[in-house]
Amino acid sequence: MSQRPDADFEGVFSEVLLRFVNARAGKVDAEIRAAQRTLCTFFDIDRSVVWEVVPGPPVGLRLTNLWDARSDASGLDATTGAAMDGDGMIFPFGGEIAPHRAEVDGATLFPWITQRAMSGVTVRLERVDNLPVEASIDAATLRQYHTKSSVVVPMKFGGAVTGLLTFATTEREHAWPDDLVARFELVARLFASALGRKEAELELRAATARTLTAVDVAGLGFYHMSRHGDVYALDARSRELLGLPADRTSRIREFWLEHVHPEAREQLHALGRELVSGRVDGAIREYRYLHDKRGVIWLRHSTRAVNQRDAGSGREIVGVFQDVTEARQREEALRTALADVERLQQQLQRENVSLREEVKSLKGATDIRGNSAAIQRALAQVEQVAPTSSTVLLLGETGTGKERFAEAIHARSRRHDRRMVRVNCAAIPTTLIESELFGREKGAYTGALSSQAGRFEQANGSTLFLDEIAELPLEVQTKLLRVLEEKSIQRLGSARPVPVDVRIIAATNRDLEKEVREGTFRDDLFYRLAVFPITVPPLRARLEDIPLLAKALVQELSAGVGKRFASIDHRDLDALVTYEWPGNVRELRNTIERAMIVCPGPRLRVPLPGAAARDAAPPQSLEQLERAHVLAVLQETGWRVSGPRGAAKLLGIRPTTLEHRMKKLGIVRPGRSSEP
Repeated sequence: MSQRPDADFEGVFSEVLLRFVNARAGKVDAEIRAAQRTLCTFFDIDRSVVWEVVPGPPVGLRLTNLWDARSDASGLDATTGAAMDGDGMIFPFGGEIAPHRAEVDGATLFPWITQRAMSGVTVRLERVDNLPVEASIDAATLRQYHTKSSVVVPMKFGGAVTGLLTFATTEREHAWPDDLVARFELVARLFASALGRKEAELELRAATARTLTAVDVAGLGFYHMSRHGDVYALDARSRELLGLPADRTSRIREFWLEHVHPEAREQLHALGRELVSGRVDGAIREYRYLHDKRGVIWLRHSTRAVNQRDAGSGREIVGVFQDVTEARQREEALRTALADVERLQQQLQRENVSLREEVKSLKGATDIRGNSAAIQRALAQVEQVAPTSSTVLLLGETGTGKERFAEAIHARSRRHDRRMVRVNCAAIPTTLIESELFGREKGAYTGALSSQAGRFEQANGSTLFLDEIAELPLEVQTKLLRVLEEKSIQRLGSARPVPVDVRIIAATNRDLEKEVREGTFRDDLFYRLAVFPITVPPLRARLEDIPLLAKALVQELSAGVGKRFASIDHRDLDALVTYEWPGNVRELRNTIERAMIVCPGPRLRVPLPGAAARDAAPPQSLEQLERAHVLAVLQETGWRVSGPRGAAKLLGIRPTTLEHRMKKLGIVRPGRSSEP
């Protein structure tokens, strides 16, 4: 089986992912089979099977989706000519390709594999002959199906294993490397999410059907009453609905009104007056009714005024009662189901984003490289703290790789099987950061049209990486401290605490102790975060690592720029080592990538940062230089002019002076017109 570039896999996976986003319940299985074919073709694999868990005991597995290379082209097996069923699915049985059996029990055929996979463990089978003695049934079944090698990936949804995804080869034995298994696990998560959404949609349809049936078969009770409240006619169904005693023949209207729930009694009095006076001809009301035997029920009351039989005596009232208690209960159940579907859709959207992020992280991901004493000290600290659940504070300049260190800590922790959730505290508007972190309930504020889980809930059981922690407003710092101490959160608009088990890794490029002294960062939160601080060294403190980093970056970036380079010019390597690198590893990466774009090869020439610009750009006037500098500072501060973190403070001038200079230099904030 050939290995394919990560960029190719990202394209294939994105295509598969997009097909699932809006797939309705009836299309999910077809999309899964199409995805199985695409992935097996891409990885040169002979067979893929999806098994869904059948609730027990005992727990069983039902084959629901299968793709096999031998029958794909024409719907007939090339060897035996066995036909496929109407769904285009086949299953190898007894060593031959036979029509698909809908109720094949995988748990019976593969008991040893099923037991391990149902515990959440991915099972890799490089050779059937290597299976242990206790897996003899599994081995015999696999040989019947001509299976040489296989990998079985659990499909998890809602924290439970809901199915298994298998890939197998039938013509050759093959090893299953970690990077390939990681991709299969992403696919399994996608399939599990799609199948979970399918089940939720089917349940919603069933609930809707039940509600409509309840409404259709609901009995109606008829009555006919004079304008004065004397009842001419009242059928048995109405007596039953009102709980009217058999011997009650008079003052029926009074009995009914006494049992109407107080919240609706006055409205019904007023409606009766309007009907007999002619102001309205009819109306429909639903209200609660205090039934003597059944307790509180819901009645739908339809009324209409008609001309009385005696001319000139006013109008009479006819109407029907309908028991809509069950319909009301179904309506409430539907609302709950819709909320569940909305929650599942949001979860699927979040998982789609997470899956995309993980695919991107697979592309070009490298280990932390370096042999210098500074980087080795930091890595030793990572090894010390990773197995614990302690909070970690990563300190270091911009571009030193603090997020990469956070990934390394998470990957070596006991929580590595769950996705690490990332939050850039500087990238979220101040008005939204609290709901992003802690979640919100529907209606918590204007524009909150639905409930949403926050990042803490998303990271439950995993790691939450809070980048640029110094950017948090003081009021959010207070709530974050309480979450860290109480290990629970409260969504905006809710008073109910939600327990969370989250490990915090925070990062900043600022001097937090100075921020504490200046009152812009809470001292108690600082001490709570700084349980285990790690200083990520700047690049100038590990200059001996630059040749190794440069060569690794060239290798990593080659696919993106579409070029290959044999080596880096040794003179340029020497120059890179002597440069100060104020932007650290990020600046080195950008410098290497820029050089790869420009240089034709095969030997890569890497000019120092700014050298190309100085060579190409004409001399600038003092005013041009001033404008460029002011513009750069404004962009760095997010176009904040005043305040302790504003551009005026950094430039050492008054805010009014800065505004005057901006007007003179023609600098206008993006999105605003320069016209007065």
